[in-house]
Amino acid sequence: GVFFLFLSGIKVIDDAKDYDYDRSIDKQTVAVRLGRRTANRAAYALMATGMVAVLGMAAGLEGVPPSAAGAPAVFTAVALFARRAGPELATKLLIRGSYLFLAVLVGVVWFRPLV
Repeated sequence: GVFFLFLSGIKVIDDAKDYDYDRSIDKQTVAVRLGRRTANRAAYALMATGMVAVLGMAAGLEGVPPSAAGAPAVFTAVALFARRAGPELATKLLIRGSYLFLAVLVGVVWFRPLV
């Protein structure tokens, strides 16, 4: 579920790259339906919800190491830079941020630091 949330947010940002074309062919993307600004807010809200879910799991689930809270921190740092970029660069940054997020999660589960 967490991955679905934040990857959906990235997809909304990615779709915004083609806003003008999508609108011209009446393609019903989130950006076309809601407008660029609202779609952008919705995308970051989806990603933030995923990050908060990971923080909650790190704090409250016994099987999830507390150090898993580092993964949202890494992704959030990347997302803050991406937020100021245009849709094309933002997509590239967010995809790479998702790789870092996943790498941190795999690392903390594999090596179990702070447990």
